[in-house]
Amino acid sequence: MTASVTADFRDEWLVERSALLRRRFLRFTTVVSCLLMAQLAGTITLRITGNGPISSVYAWANIIEDVLILALFIAVNVITRRRQQTYESVLRTACWLIIITGGIVLLPLGVITGGSGGLREAYSGVGSVFLLHFFASLFLSWTPREALRPLVPLVILNALVMPFMHIEVGPMIGVLVLSLFIGIPGLIIAAWRHTSLRSRFHFRMLKGHYGQMKREFGEARQIHESLFPHPLREGPIRFDYRYLPMRQIGGDYLFARLDRRGVLHVVLIDVTGHGLSAALTVNRLAGEIERQLGESPDVGPAALLAGLNAYVHHTLAVHSVYATALCIQVDCRADQVRWASAGHPPAFLRAVDGSIESLDSTTIVLGACHGDDFPMIERTARFGRGDTILAYTDGAIEATNADGRMLRIDGLQRMLASGHPDRDGGWTASLMREVDRFREGPIQDDTLMVEVWRPVTVQAGQRAAVETRGAAEVSR
Repeated sequence: MTASVTADFRDEWLVERSALLRRRFLRFTTVVSCLLMAQLAGTITLRITGNGPISSVYAWANIIEDVLILALFIAVNVITRRRQQTYESVLRTACWLIIITGGIVLLPLGVITGGSGGLREAYSGVGSVFLLHFFASLFLSWTPREALRPLVPLVILNALVMPFMHIEVGPMIGVLVLSLFIGIPGLIIAAWRHTSLRSRFHFRMLKGHYGQMKREFGEARQIHESLFPHPLREGPIRFDYRYLPMRQIGGDYLFARLDRRGVLHVVLIDVTGHGLSAALTVNRLAGEIERQLGESPDVGPAALLAGLNAYVHHTLAVHSVYATALCIQVDCRADQVRWASAGHPPAFLRAVDGSIESLDSTTIVLGACHGDDFPMIERTARFGRGDTILAYTDGAIEATNADGRMLRIDGLQRMLASGHPDRDGGWTASLMREVDRFREGPIQDDTLMVEVWRPVTVQAGQRAAVETRGAAEVSR
């Protein structure tokens, strides 16, 4: 997970916790205020009627105690509602509220009443601290460590009050030992609530980020695929392709342009890696191809590869990113195809009589070396009417069957030799279907298959129209 994503999670988590703690703290103070008002009303009723078991001294002590605590809770509730506070400030307010409330409950037991409370009041004080902390833990969304902050001072205060209550040493030690464990239920609730809250938050955030990333990947794929050319299905030279990325977006790329001389330029690139990083690399290479052909429209395949190699070596190889590439130029007037291949799997030229010739690699992969160390070798072959060139990326030949055996180059060549092109999709549709039938399980690499062919017959009007339109009809 990147630092930016971690920071987003942390900031969002803090904002959500702050809002939740403030909301639950207000709910806590409201509920306690209502309970205190009910208790105060009951105490006053008992005092007025005189039917209660509580003596007048304790009755007045309870009334004063309830009034002080009620006033404190109401004041804190009003202040918190009016002010926009941070998480730490709300937590600090909650801790001090609990500590002061506990002090108001504990101090009268030993100091104000002069130690006349006895063992019953000692247990009553411990019970009051337990209820206060437990009730707060039911409402507040704090961590176990944060829940300890108000508990420790109250336990210490209770221990300081104990000597003033004139209790025997044995029972006093028992009460003190008991006071060390009164916070355990509240801490358990705090731990469970915090863990549950954090799990729900992480799930929601991951789900939201996944949805956002999926949408962004979809948009990125649209932009990426907009770089691909339109198929050319009329005229003396035609081409079509099928592209199946391993993920939503991939590192294979096809460039095609028909210039005004009627020469078709095709560049097939396979970048190392998969996914978004490979697609970003493809975008850079697409711009470099456009630049080279824009500056030198008549550049040959070998010279174009040399320019791409220099670009990859100086800008991408430092990041251990390399690429294979196949450059093809088809000239119908000369019945000729020129090609240069930088470590790319061999393309196949299937003649009209069914014979197959391999268009093998002529140099090493792009970016591995530069300058004179990069051989600029270009080859030619006859490409007449009815002939077809099939180019592909290694995702096709690396398809594996149920036995773990790869299709390999010879397997794809056998499919081409024994198969037939589809009526609508041509060789690309036919071979992609056969590769998919051979493959067992999910695809392991991006797969791009390109078919360039010359029809046996072409209407004169189509030839003139296509040659006039040129690149505008092929490239996006």
